[in-house]
Amino acid sequence: AVWREFQEVEVFAKEARLSAFRSSQLNDAFYWAVARRIWTEDEPEVLFAYTKAIDELSHFFYRAGVPEAAELGWSEAEITRYGGVVDRAYEWTDRRLAPLVDLVDADPDTLLIVLSDHGWEREPDGNYNHNHAPPGILILYGADVCREDCRPLGEASVYDIAPTVLERLGLPLSEEMPGRPLPAFDHPNPVQTVAVYGPPLHRGGVVGSELDAEMNEKLRALGYLD
Repeated sequence: AVWREFQEVEVFAKEARLSAFRSSQLNDAFYWAVARRIWTEDEPEVLFAYTKAIDELSHFFYRAGVPEAAELGWSEAEITRYGGVVDRAYEWTDRRLAPLVDLVDADPDTLLIVLSDHGWEREPDGNYNHNHAPPGILILYGADVCREDCRPLGEASVYDIAPTVLERLGLPLSEEMPGRPLPAFDHPNPVQTVAVYGPPLHRGGVVGSELDAEMNEKLRALGYLD
């Protein structure tokens, strides 16, 4: 019954709660499959994979799983159906990460970084969001990561991730970058710098598409657009 209901809505619509899974979880399933294929077949030096289901499903369903869900307007049936969505989203994402951990374990030269750009909290107005940017999660695992007698990372920032990756690759940091390489490794590379990387690449104009309306509707539902 749930699957039939899901199939009835082909694009995202705020009033059709199950449609959130089409644009979040199903997209992530595709991204993870592509990332793993690229990693195993093309063997790139660096691979970035972005997963958004936890964030987006939290926006849509977190309130259904809190003790005051009924006070926030969720019916008993909705609480039963959606109360565990966020926990299941974390578990689902962990299962997508597991094969990457296996790949790292099989290759002593590979480093895995797991990063969330923000945390999640109940804000003073009673809403659940991340407007005040509570701390997120940073995990470094694999090649040369310090395990004993390690220096504390201190106040790590999302700005520190790019410098850390560049340092691991032995590439110079632009002096314009606000971050720093994290002291997380037993054998850090000497930090090299350049003044700037050069002019930005020309990306051309914005091309509209039939997906724009759906994307704007979703961004409004997530609270990113008024």
